[in-house]
Amino acid sequence: MKNFVTLTLTVVFCTVLTSFNLIGQCASTDPTVRGIVPNYFSGNNMQGAGCNRINLPGSRVTVLNGALTITIVNTDCGQVVSWFTSGGLVIDAFIVKGGNDHNVYSYAGTGYNSDGNLHSPVTSSGKYANVGHYDFCYHYELTVSKTATGTYTRQYDWDINKECLGGSSINLAVGATANYPFKWTATNTGYTDSDIKVVGTITIENNTPFSTTVTSIAGALSDGTGASVSGCPTPFALAAGASKDCSYEASPDGLAAGVNTVTVSTNSSVVLGDEAIANYTFGSPTTEIDKCITVTDNCQAGSTTVCVSQSPFSKSYNCQIGPYLRSASETYTNKVSFTANTTGASGSAFCDVAVTTSK
Repeated sequence: MKNFVTLTLTVVFCTVLTSFNLIGQCASTDPTVRGIVPNYFSGNNMQGAGCNRINLPGSRVTVLNGALTITIVNTDCGQVVSWFTSGGLVIDAFIVKGGNDHNVYSYAGTGYNSDGNLHSPVTSSGKYANVGHYDFCYHYELTVSKTATGTYTRQYDWDINKECLGGSSINLAVGATANYPFKWTATNTGYTDSDIKVVGTITIENNTPFSTTVTSIAGALSDGTGASVSGCPTPFALAAGASKDCSYEASPDGLAAGVNTVTVSTNSSVVLGDEAIANYTFGSPTTEIDKCITVTDNCQAGSTTVCVSQSPFSKSYNCQIGPYLRSASETYTNKVSFTANTTGASGSAFCDVAVTTSK
């Protein structure tokens, strides 16, 4: 329910405005500090159909339990009004009456919680008419805020190959040996991303003087992916001054950045819901699988650890071939193997050298 308030001014005019700078062009349509241009109406019939009117007699500059503060100052163009709100109060319209005419300022959908340089229409004097009274339409809203973080898991793929650097065959005398050069190269060949999520917290605050019932909490990403909310089953009551935190997650198809929007609704015409947005991006993986591998070789002692940041990683070394104690044709096989550090996935590569021994 929107509310309509009329203040009959016996106010002692203030000489200090809030932090606003006055614009003061001495025209009926001079805009406010926020750039709101008034609609001019002639006559005493105040505009504001659909708003409830509350008469507040006497001199009041702070109303609705301190949620709205109104200030009037004198300028070269005449009297101007400024206002600011707190406690979940939202101004929908403000009407300034002076003489026989009035200006209507519409704030619906702007989200402004303050403005200045509101005035009544200009009179034949070329200045704003002295403010006779002012009216405003208002409602209360919950205050909703949220966080949004992109998370995902990345699993790396690996391959390894082996090279015989000394040729495919060698000749050895019986009983002799040779230091033969080999080389292996471990390469990260790609990755697979999974468990892609946007997660965060939704905070719902009721800073108004009224309790209300939250009937729905709906979240979605800018790509159309819906969000699942947990920890806040609806409907639930939210008392004046209370707050509640909820968790949510959404599972988009890829890692594109976007905007997450949450809309909170109530069953009240006095305390309405609110909407909040948060940008999200996907940086480095939240979880990395098989980021490193352990490499072993059948002619080398120990092992070598290779990680994604080192790929491709190569190692050259010599292996002793022989001695053989008789004349024959032999095959020397050098094998290199790897084991992934998370899943235990493995792979290997071989290189054969044909060895001919003779006396």
